[in-house]
Amino acid sequence: MKPRRRISWQQFCETVEEAVQSLPAPFHKYLENVVVDVKEEPSERDYRAIEERGHEAGRGLLLGLFTGVPLTKQSYGDRYPNVVTIFRRPMEQVSRTRAALLRNIRATVIHEFAHHFGFSEEELESFEEAQRKLEAEERKKLRDD
Repeated sequence: MKPRRRISWQQFCETVEEAVQSLPAPFHKYLENVVVDVKEEPSERDYRAIEERGHEAGRGLLLGLFTGVPLTKQSYGDRYPNVVTIFRRPMEQVSRTRAALLRNIRATVIHEFAHHFGFSEEELESFEEAQRKLEAEERKKLRDD
């Protein structure tokens, strides 16, 4: 089933760009050798890349993908071109509202750039779980007030 479009292709790409620009200023100098790409959906090659890293590609929708050599694994003077890819259709499938879509785009951009900076999937899962718990506590506190 084709997902309902919540924003145009241009708006989607602009939202991805805004998410990249929203990264803290001290990180910007480390972004010059990163290409940000937007695709409609992942290819078989994208899924194979995930499987080659030891992750199960079939356990969920692929929202984004980092390919390249993390900065923490590059030597001084290395300039490996890294790529962050964001996938539109899966993003729309997991987002029930336009606001959720915008939040998910930003969260996925941050997640994939974290790989560029050397964070593993396991480290990010731990961080994201802690973030979800904090957000749930904040929502509960707002309801209780």
